[in-house]
Amino acid sequence: SLFKVLLLTSKILHGLAPLYLRNFITPYVPPLRLQEGGLIVIPSTNTKFLENRAFSCHTPLHWNKLSAALKEADSIEMFKFQLKTHLFLSSIVYSVFLSCLLE
Repeated sequence: SLFKVLLLTSKILHGLAPLYLRNFITPYVPPLRLQEGGLIVIPSTNTKFLENRAFSCHTPLHWNKLSAALKEADSIEMFKFQLKTHLFLSSIVYSVFLSCLLE
């Protein structure tokens, strides 16, 4: 699930996941004049299949969409709580949008 993927990503970035998983995520280091941090590099791929399914390609697309406040949660427990709320609210907005389209 998306929740588990993003939780694992948070653990990787905070050094709480096994070392071998760190090879799948590359934090983006912005130039000095830019303050936006917490992003992950999206690797280029040759096929759409890998882009949609590979952990190293799929994860940054979703992680980079999260708010800075969510990515900078004080603890894993707080991150879980805020992520669940974010995903729940996103699903409600999406379902309302779909229902408006179908009417």
